Amino acid sequence: SVCIIAALTKVPWPKAEKKRETKHTPLLRKDLALAGMNQVAVWTQRPFNYFPRFTQEGLK
Repeated sequence: SVCIIAALTKVPWPKAEKKRETKHTPLLRKDLALAGMNQVAVWTQRPFNYFPRFTQEGLK
């Protein structure tokens, strides 16, 4: 079995929302299918802030 960890980052942008994280799942599945991995199970999705020290107001 193969474990693939794909990071979909949430950048601190004015209109960034958690809902955007799930819209990338079909793109990930398509890329994996092109690589020959068609039966992929997504166990969990967790958005995280790539720049934890930065907010829209500036540095923490």
